Amino acid sequence: MQNAASASVGAVVTSLFVTPFEVLKVRQQACGSAAECGMVQLGQTLVRAEGATAFWAGLRPTLLMAGVGALFAGLGPRVLKVAPSCAITICSYEAGKRFFGRGRAEGGAS
Repeated sequence: MQNAASASVGAVVTSLFVTPFEVLKVRQQACGSAAECGMVQLGQTLVRAEGATAFWAGLRPTLLMAGVGALFAGLGPRVLKVAPSCAITICSYEAGKRFFGRGRAEGGAS
């Protein structure tokens, strides 16, 4: 039970940090205008931003148009998917470790 709870808490904390980046990635993938696409003005031309510049170019319009809450859109469904998944993975790993570790200890003693 402790493994499942620890994995679930870890998944929730990770989701809190990852979700804003995922939201920005999806918004850039589904963009409609240059401002939403992470484009930056370079003289008289618009250039597609890359790397950290693309992140900041996409963050500003998101915050101005939709607010900080928009960065956490979909957090609930993400947690409902990831928390049980991580709990099952960690519990399965620990059960397998105990099962195979016991067999190895018994086999090594004979």
